[in-house]
Amino acid sequence: ALSLSSLCLSCSLVVPVLVGLVFWNESVNAWQIAGLFFLLAALLSGVNKQDGKWKLLWLLYGLGTLLCNGMVSVTQKLHQMVLPGQESTGFLLVGNIVSAVLFIFIYLWFRHGKKIKPQARLNGFFWLAAGIPAVLGLLVNQIMMHLSISTPSVILFPLVNGGTILSSSLVAILLLRERLSLKQITGVLCGVAAVVLLGAAA
Repeated sequence: ALSLSSLCLSCSLVVPVLVGLVFWNESVNAWQIAGLFFLLAALLSGVNKQDGKWKLLWLLYGLGTLLCNGMVSVTQKLHQMVLPGQESTGFLLVGNIVSAVLFIFIYLWFRHGKKIKPQARLNGFFWLAAGIPAVLGLLVNQIMMHLSISTPSVILFPLVNGGTILSSSLVAILLLRERLSLKQITGVLCGVAAVVLLGAAA
């Protein structure tokens, strides 16, 4: 259920949006609501019918992923509400160090505790392939923390998700020479509409 799992991860934007509306008294207008609906339609277009039935354990993991990833965005915005423009780099550094330590323990547990042989070798290419997304992710989070001070949650986090859909689609078409299905094209168009509506609302 890879596409359904990805959908749970992407739909985590609902968490900071709801927190912003309920607890931080952020306003929402018709353009923003329409943009959110178009974005959800774009995300749903990535779900495949052959993913099978939803099992209870997968559902719990999916909901846990949705809530935890959504709370990451909430803590980023909350941090900047308390310390506007301050300590953002330190906040991200501590978070990434904790994540790295946890992943190391998980890796060692799977490799030695469960006697599972890793599929990838930890060579130079592996570290390069892992390092580039890590650096880019750090930069994106740094920018988001600065934007979270002045940008409502209902605009910021959906724009980031919509931009991800568009950028990944452009890479697939222009660099990887992939041909999109009608369903995928519909999803991309919905993503474009979402970005336009949310951008206009900003």
